Amino acid sequence: MREITKEDIALLGDQEWRLNNLYYIRPKNTARCVFKPNWAQRTIRETKNRQRFRRACIPKGRQFGVSTGEVMFALDDVLFRKNGNIAAGIIDITLDQGKDKIAMAKYAYDSLVAPWHEYQHLGELIHAGRKLVSDNTTTLRWDNGSSMHTAMSFVGKTLKRLHVSDAGKIAYADPQRSGEIIESFESVPKDCDILCEGVHYGGKSGWFYNTCREALNTPQEGHVDPTQWRMIFLEWWKHPEYSLDGAAKFDLDEDMVVYFEGLEKNHGIKCTIGQKLWYQTRCKSAGGRNAVYGQYPSTLAEAWNAPVEGAIYGDLITSLRSKGRVKDFTPHRDLPIFTFWDIGHFDETAIWLVQPATQEVLWIDWLAESGQAASHYADRMREWERKYDRQISCHFLPHDGARKNFASGTSAVEGLIRAGIPTHSIQVVPRASDVWEGINRLRELIPRSVFHVECDRARMVRGDEVPSGLNRLESYHKKVTEFANTQHEKPVHDGSSHMADAARTFAEAEIKGMLTGGAWTWHDGRDVRKRRKTAIKGPSFLRR
Repeated sequence: MREITKEDIALLGDQEWRLNNLYYIRPKNTARCVFKPNWAQRTIRETKNRQRFRRACIPKGRQFGVSTGEVMFALDDVLFRKNGNIAAGIIDITLDQGKDKIAMAKYAYDSLVAPWHEYQHLGELIHAGRKLVSDNTTTLRWDNGSSMHTAMSFVGKTLKRLHVSDAGKIAYADPQRSGEIIESFESVPKDCDILCEGVHYGGKSGWFYNTCREALNTPQEGHVDPTQWRMIFLEWWKHPEYSLDGAAKFDLDEDMVVYFEGLEKNHGIKCTIGQKLWYQTRCKSAGGRNAVYGQYPSTLAEAWNAPVEGAIYGDLITSLRSKGRVKDFTPHRDLPIFTFWDIGHFDETAIWLVQPATQEVLWIDWLAESGQAASHYADRMREWERKYDRQISCHFLPHDGARKNFASGTSAVEGLIRAGIPTHSIQVVPRASDVWEGINRLRELIPRSVFHVECDRARMVRGDEVPSGLNRLESYHKKVTEFANTQHEKPVHDGSSHMADAARTFAEAEIKGMLTGGAWTWHDGRDVRKRRKTAIKGPSFLRR
Protein backbone atom coordinates (compact mmCIF):
# COMPACT_ATOMS: atom_id res chain seq x y z
CA MET A 1 0.00 0.00 0.00
CA ARG A 2 1.34 3.39 -0.98
CA GLU A 3 2.26 5.75 1.84
CA ILE A 4 -0.54 8.14 2.83
CA THR A 5 0.46 11.81 2.87
CA LYS A 6 -1.02 14.88 4.50
CA GLU A 7 -2.23 15.89 1.06
CA ASP A 8 -4.09 12.58 0.77
CA ILE A 9 -5.79 13.14 4.12
CA ALA A 10 -6.76 16.63 3.00
CA LEU A 11 -8.30 15.22 -0.18
CA LEU A 12 -10.35 12.69 1.77
CA GLY A 13 -11.60 15.51 3.98
CA ASP A 14 -12.86 17.46 0.94
CA GLN A 15 -16.37 16.31 -0.01
CA GLU A 16 -16.33 18.04 -3.39
CA TRP A 17 -13.08 16.29 -4.29
CA ARG A 18 -14.44 12.92 -3.16
CA LEU A 19 -17.61 13.31 -5.20
CA ASN A 20 -15.65 14.16 -8.34
CA ASN A 21 -12.82 11.60 -8.06
CA LEU A 22 -13.50 8.58 -5.85
CA TYR A 23 -16.63 6.79 -7.01
CA TYR A 24 -17.00 4.77 -10.20
CA ILE A 25 -20.32 3.99 -11.88
CA ARG A 26 -21.41 1.95 -14.90
CA PRO A 27 -23.89 4.00 -16.94
CA LYS A 28 -26.14 2.06 -19.30
CA ASN A 29 -24.49 1.05 -22.58
CA THR A 30 -21.16 2.63 -21.59
CA ALA A 31 -17.95 1.53 -19.91
CA ARG A 32 -17.23 2.36 -16.30
CA CYS A 33 -16.42 5.97 -15.54
CA VAL A 34 -15.71 8.10 -12.53
CA PHE A 35 -18.82 9.77 -11.13
CA LYS A 36 -18.83 13.55 -11.44
CA PRO A 37 -22.02 15.41 -10.44
CA ASN A 38 -23.83 16.74 -13.49
CA TRP A 39 -25.74 20.03 -13.65
CA ALA A 40 -28.96 18.56 -12.17
CA GLN A 41 -27.19 16.80 -9.32
CA ARG A 42 -25.18 19.94 -8.54
CA THR A 43 -28.32 22.09 -8.68
CA ILE A 44 -30.03 19.93 -6.07
CA ARG A 45 -27.05 19.88 -3.68
CA GLU A 46 -26.28 23.57 -4.05
CA THR A 47 -29.92 24.62 -3.64
CA LYS A 48 -30.38 22.51 -0.52
CA ASN A 49 -27.10 23.71 0.99
CA ARG A 50 -27.79 27.35 0.18
CA GLN A 51 -31.39 27.43 1.41
CA ARG A 52 -30.77 24.94 4.23
CA PHE A 53 -33.85 22.80 3.88
CA ARG A 54 -34.24 19.08 4.46
CA ARG A 55 -37.27 17.95 2.46
CA ALA A 56 -37.17 18.32 -1.30
CA CYS A 57 -39.62 17.26 -4.01
CA ILE A 58 -38.24 17.36 -7.53
CA PRO A 59 -40.51 17.10 -10.58
CA LYS A 60 -38.27 16.81 -13.61
CA GLY A 61 -37.71 15.67 -17.18
CA ARG A 62 -36.37 12.28 -18.18
CA GLN A 63 -32.79 11.08 -17.93
CA PHE A 64 -31.40 13.77 -15.62
CA GLY A 65 -29.34 11.38 -13.50
CA VAL A 66 -30.92 12.49 -10.23
CA SER A 67 -31.25 8.95 -8.85
CA THR A 68 -27.61 8.13 -9.59
CA GLY A 69 -26.52 11.32 -7.88
CA GLU A 70 -28.56 10.59 -4.78
CA VAL A 71 -27.10 7.08 -4.49
CA MET A 72 -23.55 8.48 -4.68
CA PHE A 73 -24.32 11.27 -2.20
CA ALA A 74 -25.81 8.71 0.21
CA LEU A 75 -22.77 6.41 -0.15
CA ASP A 76 -20.40 9.29 0.58
CA ASP A 77 -22.53 10.23 3.58
CA VAL A 78 -22.52 6.75 5.14
CA LEU A 79 -18.76 6.40 4.63
CA PHE A 80 -17.62 9.82 5.81
CA ARG A 81 -20.25 11.33 8.11
CA LYS A 82 -18.67 11.94 11.50
CA ASN A 83 -19.76 9.46 14.18
CA GLY A 84 -21.40 7.21 11.58
CA ASN A 85 -24.77 5.57 12.31
CA ILE A 86 -26.29 6.90 9.09
CA ALA A 87 -29.16 4.78 7.79
CA ALA A 88 -30.04 5.68 4.19
CA GLY A 89 -33.22 4.30 2.63
CA ILE A 90 -34.23 3.99 -1.02
CA ILE A 91 -37.82 3.49 -2.22
CA ASP A 92 -38.34 2.81 -5.93
CA ILE A 93 -41.15 1.86 -8.30
CA THR A 94 -40.21 -1.82 -7.89
CA LEU A 95 -38.02 -3.62 -5.40
CA ASP A 96 -35.78 -4.83 -8.24
CA GLN A 97 -35.07 -1.25 -9.26
CA GLY A 98 -34.25 -0.44 -5.65
CA LYS A 99 -31.87 -3.40 -5.62
CA ASP A 100 -30.18 -1.97 -8.73
CA LYS A 101 -29.39 1.17 -6.76
CA ILE A 102 -27.95 -0.85 -3.88
CA ALA A 103 -25.83 -2.69 -6.46
CA MET A 104 -24.68 0.68 -7.83
CA ALA A 105 -23.49 1.72 -4.35
CA LYS A 106 -21.79 -1.67 -3.85
CA TYR A 107 -19.94 -1.34 -7.18
CA ALA A 108 -18.75 2.16 -6.28
CA TYR A 109 -17.51 0.92 -2.89
CA ASP A 110 -15.79 -2.17 -4.31
CA SER A 111 -14.15 -0.12 -7.06
CA LEU A 112 -12.32 1.97 -4.49
CA VAL A 113 -9.67 -0.76 -4.22
CA ALA A 114 -9.65 -1.86 -7.88
CA PRO A 115 -6.14 -1.99 -9.44
CA TRP A 116 -7.20 0.41 -12.20
CA HIS A 117 -8.44 3.07 -9.75
CA GLU A 118 -6.20 6.16 -9.84
CA TYR A 119 -6.62 6.56 -6.08
CA GLN A 120 -6.50 2.90 -5.11
CA HIS A 121 -4.30 3.70 -2.12
CA LEU A 122 -7.00 6.01 -0.74
CA GLY A 123 -9.60 3.38 -1.43
CA GLU A 124 -7.64 0.86 0.60
CA LEU A 125 -7.53 3.36 3.45
CA ILE A 126 -11.29 3.82 3.24
CA HIS A 127 -11.90 0.06 3.19
CA ALA A 128 -9.66 -0.39 6.21
CA GLY A 129 -11.66 2.16 8.17
CA ARG A 130 -15.09 1.29 6.79
CA LYS A 131 -15.42 -2.47 6.51
CA LEU A 132 -18.55 -3.87 4.87
CA VAL A 133 -19.99 -6.29 7.42
CA SER A 134 -23.35 -7.11 5.75
CA ASP A 135 -23.88 -7.40 2.03
CA ASN A 136 -27.03 -8.60 0.27
CA THR A 137 -29.27 -7.35 -2.53
CA THR A 138 -31.31 -5.04 -0.30
CA THR A 139 -28.85 -3.96 2.42
CA LEU A 140 -25.26 -2.77 2.78
CA ARG A 141 -24.00 -2.34 6.34
CA TRP A 142 -20.59 -1.02 7.49
CA ASP A 143 -18.75 -1.39 10.76
CA ASN A 144 -19.25 2.29 11.66
CA GLY A 145 -22.96 1.58 12.15
CA SER A 146 -24.00 3.14 8.84
CA SER A 147 -26.09 1.35 6.24
CA MET A 148 -27.98 1.61 2.96
CA HIS A 149 -31.29 -0.17 2.40
CA THR A 150 -34.00 -0.52 -0.21
CA ALA A 151 -37.60 -1.52 0.48
CA MET A 152 -41.11 -0.77 -0.74
CA SER A 153 -41.60 1.40 2.36
CA PHE A 154 -39.88 2.08 5.68
CA VAL A 155 -42.79 2.19 8.10
CA GLY A 156 -41.51 1.76 11.64
CA LYS A 157 -37.84 2.23 10.70
CA THR A 158 -35.53 5.08 11.66
CA LEU A 159 -33.60 6.70 8.81
CA LYS A 160 -31.24 9.64 8.51
CA ARG A 161 -31.95 10.08 4.83
CA LEU A 162 -34.68 8.79 2.51
CA HIS A 163 -34.69 8.86 -1.27
CA VAL A 164 -37.95 8.14 -3.14
CA SER A 165 -37.04 7.50 -6.77
CA ASP A 166 -39.60 7.71 -9.57
CA ALA A 167 -42.01 9.25 -7.09
CA GLY A 168 -44.36 10.52 -9.79
CA LYS A 169 -44.80 7.07 -11.28
CA ILE A 170 -45.28 5.43 -7.87
CA ALA A 171 -48.02 7.92 -6.98
CA TYR A 172 -49.70 7.29 -10.34
CA ALA A 173 -49.26 3.53 -10.78
CA ASP A 174 -49.43 2.34 -7.17
CA PRO A 175 -51.63 4.70 -5.14
CA GLN A 176 -52.21 2.02 -2.51
CA ARG A 177 -48.56 2.46 -1.44
CA SER A 178 -49.06 6.18 -0.94
CA GLY A 179 -50.12 5.85 2.67
CA GLU A 180 -47.11 3.68 3.50
CA ILE A 181 -44.70 6.05 1.76
CA ILE A 182 -46.14 9.08 3.52
CA GLU A 183 -45.93 7.16 6.81
CA SER A 184 -42.30 6.36 5.96
CA PHE A 185 -41.59 10.10 6.08
CA GLU A 186 -42.28 9.89 9.80
CA SER A 187 -39.28 7.54 10.06
CA VAL A 188 -36.97 10.44 9.22
CA PRO A 189 -36.22 12.96 12.01
CA LYS A 190 -36.93 16.56 11.07
CA ASP A 191 -33.23 17.44 10.97
CA CYS A 192 -32.54 14.70 8.38
CA ASP A 193 -33.09 14.45 4.64
CA ILE A 194 -35.98 13.32 2.43
CA LEU A 195 -35.82 13.67 -1.33
CA CYS A 196 -38.66 12.64 -3.66
CA GLU A 197 -37.95 12.93 -7.38
CA GLY A 198 -39.25 11.79 -10.72
CA VAL A 199 -41.15 12.53 -13.89
CA HIS A 200 -44.69 13.52 -12.92
CA TYR A 201 -47.60 11.31 -13.95
CA GLY A 202 -51.29 11.43 -13.25
CA GLY A 203 -52.33 15.06 -13.70
CA LYS A 204 -53.40 17.05 -10.67
CA SER A 205 -53.75 14.17 -8.26
CA GLY A 206 -51.65 11.79 -6.19
CA TRP A 207 -49.37 12.30 -3.20
CA PHE A 208 -46.44 13.49 -5.34
CA TYR A 209 -48.56 16.26 -6.85
CA ASN A 210 -49.94 17.16 -3.42
CA THR A 211 -46.43 17.29 -1.94
CA CYS A 212 -45.25 19.55 -4.75
CA ARG A 213 -48.25 21.82 -4.21
CA GLU A 214 -47.40 21.96 -0.50
CA ALA A 215 -43.82 22.87 -1.40
CA LEU A 216 -44.98 25.73 -3.62
CA ASN A 217 -46.64 27.29 -0.56
CA THR A 218 -43.37 27.22 1.40
CA PRO A 219 -41.37 30.47 1.32
CA GLN A 220 -38.43 29.91 -1.02
CA GLU A 221 -36.04 32.14 0.89
CA GLY A 222 -35.31 32.75 4.54
CA HIS A 223 -35.84 30.53 7.57
CA VAL A 224 -38.07 27.52 7.05
CA ASP A 225 -39.15 24.71 9.35
CA PRO A 226 -37.03 21.64 8.45
CA THR A 227 -40.17 19.53 8.03
CA GLN A 228 -41.59 21.85 5.38
CA TRP A 229 -41.23 20.78 1.77
CA ARG A 230 -39.48 22.80 -0.89
CA MET A 231 -39.55 22.14 -4.59
CA ILE A 232 -36.74 22.12 -7.16
CA PHE A 233 -38.19 21.94 -10.68
CA LEU A 234 -35.78 20.65 -13.32
CA GLU A 235 -36.96 21.70 -16.79
CA TRP A 236 -35.67 19.98 -19.93
CA TRP A 237 -34.27 23.23 -21.41
CA LYS A 238 -31.80 23.53 -18.52
CA HIS A 239 -30.18 20.24 -19.52
CA PRO A 240 -26.95 21.15 -21.39
CA GLU A 241 -27.08 18.03 -23.56
CA TYR A 242 -30.64 18.55 -24.78
CA SER A 243 -29.70 20.52 -27.87
CA LEU A 244 -28.94 19.87 -31.56
CA ASP A 245 -26.33 22.46 -32.32
CA GLY A 246 -25.38 23.57 -35.82
CA ALA A 247 -28.84 23.08 -37.38
CA ALA A 248 -30.36 25.77 -39.60
CA LYS A 249 -33.23 27.91 -38.38
CA PHE A 250 -35.51 27.01 -41.30
CA ASP A 251 -35.60 23.40 -40.09
CA LEU A 252 -38.03 24.39 -37.32
CA ASP A 253 -41.69 23.60 -38.03
CA GLU A 254 -44.25 26.41 -37.88
CA ASP A 255 -46.11 25.00 -34.87
CA MET A 256 -42.81 24.80 -32.99
CA VAL A 257 -42.09 28.45 -33.83
CA VAL A 258 -45.45 29.41 -32.33
CA TYR A 259 -44.86 27.22 -29.24
CA PHE A 260 -41.45 28.70 -28.45
CA GLU A 261 -42.67 32.25 -29.11
CA GLY A 262 -45.33 31.56 -26.46
CA LEU A 263 -42.75 30.23 -24.02
CA GLU A 264 -40.67 33.36 -24.39
CA LYS A 265 -43.60 35.77 -24.28
CA ASN A 266 -45.54 34.16 -21.42
CA HIS A 267 -42.75 32.65 -19.30
CA GLY A 268 -39.55 34.43 -20.29
CA ILE A 269 -38.02 31.14 -21.48
CA LYS A 270 -35.70 31.79 -24.39
CA CYS A 271 -34.31 28.65 -26.05
CA THR A 272 -31.53 28.34 -28.62
CA ILE A 273 -32.26 27.00 -32.08
CA GLY A 274 -30.44 23.81 -31.12
CA GLN A 275 -32.72 23.32 -28.09
CA LYS A 276 -35.80 23.99 -30.20
CA LEU A 277 -34.77 21.41 -32.78
CA TRP A 278 -33.97 18.87 -30.07
CA TYR A 279 -37.45 19.38 -28.60
CA GLN A 280 -39.06 19.14 -32.03
CA THR A 281 -37.30 15.82 -32.62
CA ARG A 282 -38.68 14.46 -29.34
CA CYS A 283 -42.20 15.62 -30.21
CA LYS A 284 -42.12 13.90 -33.61
CA SER A 285 -40.79 10.63 -32.24
CA ALA A 286 -43.42 10.63 -29.46
CA GLY A 287 -46.36 11.45 -31.74
CA GLY A 288 -46.98 15.09 -30.85
CA ARG A 289 -46.27 17.80 -28.31
CA ASN A 290 -48.96 16.61 -25.88
CA ALA A 291 -47.13 13.30 -25.59
CA VAL A 292 -43.93 14.92 -24.30
CA TYR A 293 -45.41 17.45 -21.88
CA GLY A 294 -44.94 15.13 -18.92
CA GLN A 295 -41.64 13.60 -20.07
CA TYR A 296 -39.94 16.89 -20.95
CA PRO A 297 -41.91 19.73 -19.35
CA SER A 298 -40.93 23.29 -20.23
CA THR A 299 -43.02 24.68 -17.38
CA LEU A 300 -44.57 23.29 -14.23
CA ALA A 301 -48.03 23.73 -15.75
CA GLU A 302 -47.06 21.38 -18.57
CA ALA A 303 -46.01 18.74 -16.05
CA TRP A 304 -49.34 19.01 -14.21
CA ASN A 305 -51.48 19.12 -17.37
CA ALA A 306 -49.72 16.40 -19.36
CA PRO A 307 -52.07 13.69 -20.66
CA VAL A 308 -52.46 10.91 -18.11
CA GLU A 309 -51.22 7.54 -19.31
CA GLY A 310 -54.16 5.15 -19.42
CA ALA A 311 -56.66 7.99 -18.91
CA ILE A 312 -60.23 6.77 -19.41
CA TYR A 313 -61.87 10.09 -20.19
CA GLY A 314 -58.83 12.32 -20.75
CA ASP A 315 -58.95 12.36 -24.57
CA LEU A 316 -62.65 13.22 -24.54
CA ILE A 317 -62.22 16.10 -22.10
CA THR A 318 -59.24 17.43 -24.06
CA SER A 319 -61.53 17.49 -27.10
CA LEU A 320 -64.24 19.32 -25.12
CA ARG A 321 -61.72 21.96 -24.07
CA SER A 322 -60.57 22.48 -27.66
CA LYS A 323 -64.20 22.96 -28.76
CA GLY A 324 -64.92 25.54 -26.06
CA ARG A 325 -67.32 23.27 -24.18
CA VAL A 326 -65.83 24.17 -20.79
CA LYS A 327 -67.42 27.58 -20.29
CA ASP A 328 -69.77 29.80 -18.33
CA PHE A 329 -73.49 29.17 -18.85
CA THR A 330 -76.83 29.45 -17.08
CA PRO A 331 -78.79 26.23 -16.51
CA HIS A 332 -82.17 25.96 -18.26
CA ARG A 333 -85.06 27.23 -16.16
CA ASP A 334 -87.57 24.70 -17.50
CA LEU A 335 -85.53 21.53 -16.98
CA PRO A 336 -84.83 19.69 -13.70
CA ILE A 337 -81.41 19.41 -12.09
CA PHE A 338 -80.06 16.31 -10.36
CA THR A 339 -77.16 15.22 -8.20
CA PHE A 340 -75.16 12.03 -8.70
CA TRP A 341 -73.09 10.67 -5.85
CA ASP A 342 -70.23 8.43 -4.87
CA ILE A 343 -70.47 7.57 -1.18
CA GLY A 344 -67.22 7.54 0.78
CA HIS A 345 -67.72 5.43 3.90
CA PHE A 346 -64.06 5.68 4.89
CA ASP A 347 -62.77 8.31 2.46
CA GLU A 348 -64.12 10.93 0.10
CA THR A 349 -67.72 11.59 -0.89
CA ALA A 350 -68.11 13.10 -4.37
CA ILE A 351 -71.16 14.74 -5.94
CA TRP A 352 -71.94 16.19 -9.39
CA LEU A 353 -74.78 18.64 -10.04
CA VAL A 354 -76.07 17.84 -13.53
CA GLN A 355 -78.82 18.95 -15.91
CA PRO A 356 -79.56 16.63 -18.83
CA ALA A 357 -80.81 19.04 -21.50
CA THR A 358 -82.44 17.57 -24.62
CA GLN A 359 -79.45 16.05 -26.45
CA GLU A 360 -76.62 17.37 -24.25
CA VAL A 361 -75.57 17.12 -20.65
CA LEU A 362 -74.83 20.23 -18.61
CA TRP A 363 -72.42 19.65 -15.72
CA ILE A 364 -73.10 22.58 -13.40
CA ASP A 365 -71.11 22.10 -10.19
CA TRP A 366 -69.21 19.58 -8.08
CA LEU A 367 -68.37 18.71 -4.50
CA ALA A 368 -65.74 16.46 -2.94
CA GLU A 369 -65.21 16.28 0.81
CA SER A 370 -64.38 13.70 3.44
CA GLY A 371 -65.03 13.02 7.10
CA GLN A 372 -68.46 14.69 7.07
CA ALA A 373 -71.85 13.52 8.32
CA ALA A 374 -74.91 13.22 6.08
CA SER A 375 -76.28 16.45 7.58
CA HIS A 376 -73.29 18.33 6.17
CA TYR A 377 -73.99 17.13 2.64
CA ALA A 378 -77.69 17.88 3.06
CA ASP A 379 -76.75 21.46 3.97
CA ARG A 380 -74.54 21.66 0.89
CA MET A 381 -77.43 20.52 -1.31
CA ARG A 382 -79.59 23.29 0.12
CA GLU A 383 -76.76 25.76 -0.57
CA TRP A 384 -76.80 24.67 -4.21
CA GLU A 385 -80.57 25.14 -4.34
CA ARG A 386 -80.20 28.70 -3.07
CA LYS A 387 -77.26 29.39 -5.40
CA TYR A 388 -79.08 28.19 -8.52
CA ASP A 389 -82.54 29.35 -7.34
CA ARG A 390 -84.32 26.02 -7.81
CA GLN A 391 -84.91 22.72 -6.08
CA ILE A 392 -82.83 19.70 -6.89
CA SER A 393 -85.33 17.27 -8.36
CA CYS A 394 -83.59 14.06 -7.36
CA HIS A 395 -80.44 12.83 -5.63
CA PHE A 396 -79.12 9.63 -7.24
CA LEU A 397 -76.95 7.58 -4.88
CA PRO A 398 -74.92 4.52 -5.87
CA HIS A 399 -75.95 1.02 -4.79
CA ASP A 400 -74.11 1.29 -1.45
CA GLY A 401 -76.17 4.33 -0.51
CA ALA A 402 -78.68 1.98 1.08
CA ARG A 403 -76.04 -0.03 2.93
CA LYS A 404 -75.75 0.62 6.64
CA ASN A 405 -72.48 2.08 7.82
CA PHE A 406 -70.75 -0.12 10.40
CA ALA A 407 -69.78 2.83 12.60
CA SER A 408 -73.06 4.78 12.54
CA GLY A 409 -75.53 1.94 12.04
CA THR A 410 -77.40 3.96 9.39
CA SER A 411 -77.23 4.20 5.63
CA ALA A 412 -76.49 7.32 3.58
CA VAL A 413 -80.13 7.37 2.46
CA GLU A 414 -81.37 7.29 6.06
CA GLY A 415 -78.86 9.96 7.07
CA LEU A 416 -79.99 12.31 4.31
CA ILE A 417 -83.67 11.77 5.13
CA ARG A 418 -83.02 12.55 8.81
CA ALA A 419 -81.15 15.68 7.67
CA GLY A 420 -84.25 16.94 5.87
CA ILE A 421 -83.85 15.70 2.30
CA PRO A 422 -87.32 14.51 1.14
CA THR A 423 -87.63 10.75 0.80
CA HIS A 424 -89.22 10.97 -2.64
CA SER A 425 -86.22 12.89 -4.01
CA ILE A 426 -83.68 10.17 -3.21
CA GLN A 427 -83.09 7.23 -5.54
CA VAL A 428 -80.54 4.42 -5.24
CA VAL A 429 -79.06 3.26 -8.54
CA PRO A 430 -78.77 -0.56 -8.56
CA ARG A 431 -75.31 -1.99 -8.90
CA ALA A 432 -74.14 -2.65 -12.46
CA SER A 433 -72.91 -6.13 -13.31
CA ASP A 434 -69.67 -4.65 -14.69
CA VAL A 435 -67.99 -1.34 -13.85
CA TRP A 436 -67.10 -0.91 -17.53
CA GLU A 437 -70.78 -0.76 -18.48
CA GLY A 438 -71.14 2.61 -16.82
CA ILE A 439 -67.68 3.78 -17.89
CA ASN A 440 -68.32 3.02 -21.54
CA ARG A 441 -71.73 4.73 -21.45
CA LEU A 442 -70.16 7.80 -19.85
CA ARG A 443 -67.59 7.85 -22.64
CA GLU A 444 -70.52 8.08 -25.04
CA LEU A 445 -72.11 10.91 -23.06
CA ILE A 446 -69.07 13.11 -22.44
CA PRO A 447 -68.70 14.26 -26.10
CA ARG A 448 -72.19 15.77 -25.90
CA SER A 449 -71.49 17.40 -22.54
CA VAL A 450 -70.82 20.98 -21.51
CA PHE A 451 -68.95 21.67 -18.25
CA HIS A 452 -69.43 24.92 -16.39
CA VAL A 453 -66.15 26.71 -15.62
CA GLU A 454 -66.95 26.11 -11.95
CA CYS A 455 -66.27 22.41 -12.59
CA ASP A 456 -62.74 23.32 -13.73
CA ARG A 457 -61.78 25.42 -10.70
CA ALA A 458 -59.53 24.08 -7.97
CA ARG A 459 -60.80 24.68 -4.44
CA MET A 460 -59.50 25.11 -0.94
CA VAL A 461 -60.50 22.32 1.43
CA ARG A 462 -59.34 22.66 5.05
CA GLY A 463 -56.59 25.02 3.99
CA ASP A 464 -55.31 22.88 1.10
CA GLU A 465 -55.90 23.43 -2.59
CA VAL A 466 -57.45 20.38 -4.25
CA PRO A 467 -57.84 19.65 -7.99
CA SER A 468 -61.11 20.54 -9.68
CA GLY A 469 -63.82 18.01 -10.38
CA LEU A 470 -63.06 18.13 -14.10
CA ASN A 471 -59.33 17.66 -13.50
CA ARG A 472 -60.10 14.57 -11.45
CA LEU A 473 -62.36 13.17 -14.13
CA GLU A 474 -59.60 13.90 -16.65
CA SER A 475 -57.01 12.09 -14.48
CA TYR A 476 -59.10 8.95 -13.88
CA HIS A 477 -57.12 6.10 -15.39
CA LYS A 478 -56.80 2.36 -15.74
CA LYS A 479 -53.99 -0.11 -15.30
CA VAL A 480 -53.41 -3.56 -16.70
CA THR A 481 -53.41 -6.42 -14.21
CA GLU A 482 -52.70 -10.08 -14.87
CA PHE A 483 -54.73 -12.93 -13.44
CA ALA A 484 -54.58 -16.59 -14.50
CA ASN A 485 -52.27 -15.67 -17.39
CA THR A 486 -54.85 -13.22 -18.71
CA GLN A 487 -54.48 -9.46 -18.78
CA HIS A 488 -57.33 -7.31 -17.51
CA GLU A 489 -57.85 -3.55 -17.52
CA LYS A 490 -58.90 -2.18 -14.16
CA PRO A 491 -59.67 1.41 -13.09
CA VAL A 492 -57.24 2.70 -10.48
CA HIS A 493 -58.67 3.74 -7.14
CA ASP A 494 -56.97 6.98 -6.15
CA GLY A 495 -57.74 10.65 -5.52
CA SER A 496 -59.42 11.06 -8.90
CA SER A 497 -61.65 8.00 -8.77
CA HIS A 498 -64.38 9.36 -6.49
CA MET A 499 -65.46 12.12 -8.86
CA ALA A 500 -65.28 9.63 -11.73
CA ASP A 501 -67.44 7.15 -9.82
CA ALA A 502 -69.99 9.87 -9.10
CA ALA A 503 -70.13 10.65 -12.83
CA ARG A 504 -70.53 6.93 -13.53
CA THR A 505 -73.58 6.94 -11.23
CA PHE A 506 -75.17 9.32 -13.75
CA ALA A 507 -74.35 6.99 -16.65
CA GLU A 508 -75.67 3.92 -14.82
CA ALA A 509 -78.90 5.72 -13.89
CA GLU A 510 -79.32 6.69 -17.53
CA ILE A 511 -78.70 3.11 -18.69
CA LYS A 512 -81.36 1.80 -16.32
CA GLY A 513 -83.95 4.32 -17.55
CA MET A 514 -84.12 6.24 -14.30
CA LEU A 515 -84.02 9.55 -16.20
CA THR A 516 -86.93 8.61 -18.49
CA GLY A 517 -90.62 9.25 -17.97
CA GLY A 518 -93.34 11.86 -17.62
CA ALA A 519 -93.62 15.20 -19.39
CA TRP A 520 -89.85 15.57 -19.55
CA THR A 521 -87.74 12.86 -21.18
CA TRP A 522 -83.97 12.55 -21.41
CA HIS A 523 -83.30 11.69 -25.05
CA ASP A 524 -79.87 11.24 -26.56
CA GLY A 525 -80.87 10.27 -30.08
CA ARG A 526 -81.24 6.54 -29.39
CA ASP A 527 -84.54 4.65 -29.50
CA VAL A 528 -85.46 4.45 -25.83
CA ARG A 529 -88.87 2.78 -26.27
CA LYS A 530 -87.52 -0.75 -25.85
CA ARG A 531 -85.60 0.30 -22.78
CA ARG A 532 -88.74 1.69 -21.14
CA LYS A 533 -90.30 -1.77 -20.96
CA THR A 534 -87.69 -2.94 -18.49
CA ALA A 535 -86.57 0.41 -17.15
CA ILE A 536 -86.69 1.08 -13.44
CA LYS A 537 -89.38 3.64 -12.81
CA GLY A 538 -88.08 7.10 -12.30
CA PRO A 539 -88.86 9.20 -9.24
CA SER A 540 -92.43 10.38 -8.75
CA PHE A 541 -91.88 13.83 -10.22
CA LEU A 542 -91.09 12.19 -13.58
CA ARG A 543 -94.01 9.77 -13.63
CA ARG A 544 -97.42 10.57 -15.12
